[in-house]
Parts: sequence; C-alpha cells; structure tokens
Amino acid sequence: MTAGFLRGRWTAPILWHLFWGGKSFYQLLRELDGISRQALAHELEDMEGIGLVARRVHRSGSVRVEYGLTALGESLRPVLAVMYEWGLHALNTSLAKSPDVEKQRRCLQDEH
Repeated sequence: MTAGFLRGRWTAPILWHLFWGGKSFYQLLRELDGISRQALAHELEDMEGIGLVARRVHRSGSVRVEYGLTALGESLRPVLAVMYEWGLHALNTSLAKSPDVEKQRRCLQDEH
C-alpha cells in the first residue's frame, strides 16, 4: 500500500530533499543528480496529484514557484528514514557483495 505512494523512481529522493523545506523546480533539478527536466516535471505533477506535494506560487515582484510537502508527504518522513537506515545497514553487511551494491556503496561514500 505505501509503495503505491512511492511508485516513481524519483519520488523518494524528491521527498527527501523537500523534508528540509520548500524548493523551486530548478533547485530540485540541481540537487537531484541524474534527473532530467521532463522526469522531474512528471514526478512533481504525479506527486501533486496524489497529495504528497503542494505547488505554491509566490508573486513578490517576479513570479516564483515553490514545491513543498503536504501533511501527507511529511508523514512519509519516518518511513523514508527507516528505508535509508535499512539501506545503509544492507550496504555494510557481508551478504551484500554484488557489483550493484558495491557501486551504490561507492556513490554514498563519494557524497560524504
């Protein structure tokens, strides 16, 4: 059931970035390494449609659009935190020695 809300490839990373506050489309595009403009637009539209994200238009001088979490989106914070912790644990176990896991481990190390 929860997986239905996290169905997009980029949904969890977008939520993770929005947990720290509202962001513009271009802020998200810069922070999400590897996502295309089209994919980000599609994911945000889908997330808005299911009620995870709210699009806010600010009209102070120039028009500025910001994406932020709704209460429903914010309620996924503990779910994603547990998923993140599980992922770190899985990357550090001796059972996770496939080439894909090794690649993911290197990517996480490069981020820190």
